[in-house]
Amino acid sequence: MNQLIVQPLYPSNRYSFKIQAIWTNNKGITITSENSTIQSCQLQNDVPLRNPIILSAYRDGESDTTTIVWQPLHKYEYGGPDFRYKIVAMTDDKKFNITNYTNDTNITIKGLNPKLRWFVNVQSRNQYGESYDKGQNFLANQPESMPIAWPEKLNATVIDGDSVRFDWKTVSIKNVNGNFKGLSTIAYNSLS
Repeated sequence: MNQLIVQPLYPSNRYSFKIQAIWTNNKGITITSENSTIQSCQLQNDVPLRNPIILSAYRDGESDTTTIVWQPLHKYEYGGPDFRYKIVAMTDDKKFNITNYTNDTNITIKGLNPKLRWFVNVQSRNQYGESYDKGQNFLANQPESMPIAWPEKLNATVIDGDSVRFDWKTVSIKNVNGNFKGLSTIAYNSLS
């Protein structure tokens, strides 16, 4: 009996499989057989595959709130039912912590003492538990302001008569100071 192992597959998802024979005749024409019967399987549930990546965590001094924004998981990464995000805000010395749950991709927390350094951690969880992936701690209560760093080591390479490729050293998300929206390009035309 022949066998084939298919990886990676995602927990809690349903898959259907069929097999065809493919060969090339002596004239170089590719021929395929009829499909085998279709077999379906439902994978078992498990904890979520990973934790989300935190995009920003910034403090608004006027409203005394801190907003945390993260990149959501894809539905196939949920691993099982009752998926949600667990957000933990903790002080540097871990004496204080606040825990919230949400299905959104951001949360606003009120009242984090600005005199203390707070870190946030966003974890994926479902009814089977938290992701095996270790969550990232992200400095949370910095005031939103202008970025303190910018792309450096900019290099321009002419590809052809109407294309230029740019490369640069990436800015750490910790230096963004707010809700990162992306980078903009400014083109100058210097006529000689």
